[in-house]
Amino acid sequence: MIDVLLFAKAPRPGYVKTRLAAAVGSVRAAALYRDLGRRVRDQVVPVSNVTVWYDPPDALSEMQDWLGTEGIRYQAQPSGDLGERLEYAFGRHLAGKGEGGPPTVAIGADAPDIDGNTLIRAADCLTDADVVLGPAADGGYVLIGLVRPHPTVFRDIPWGTGEVLAATRAACEREGLAVATLPTMRDVDTVTDARTMGLLS
Repeated sequence: MIDVLLFAKAPRPGYVKTRLAAAVGSVRAAALYRDLGRRVRDQVVPVSNVTVWYDPPDALSEMQDWLGTEGIRYQAQPSGDLGERLEYAFGRHLAGKGEGGPPTVAIGADAPDIDGNTLIRAADCLTDADVVLGPAADGGYVLIGLVRPHPTVFRDIPWGTGEVLAATRAACEREGLAVATLPTMRDVDTVTDARTMGLLS
């Protein structure tokens, strides 16, 4: 089984998908995010052990009501930027795991292209590579996988820009890490994304 770190925010209007909300309204954007999260959950749970890393810290019961409790663990995200939160989550999850442990993959709740086959391909890549990346169409990534902690791949990255993927690859290259790349996928941040994926008419 693959260990999945599912990063998700409480699906509250005005708190999630603000760029999408600018076009369709905060209530509709939150509802779409809620649907996306359930879809991703349904697609990955059959092949993985899922830990939902959620934000904000007071949202545990809300997250459990949304994504369920069967076969899913929950952990509040720490403070800090996305890189600091990813570094912490991978560090906690991989601590004490020796060689040959299960691959660990972090994904978001807004990337419906990610399914069980995606995770299996990522795990296969990690038999030879140190890092696997699932590029996003906007220049970021929707998936990152490791078998051992490599904290530098999360540091000094321009989060929230179209340079995230390139900067992460550069960080890996500086550390001499072998990188495998999956096909480009799309996450849902804007109304264009949602329409391109057939989520909005």
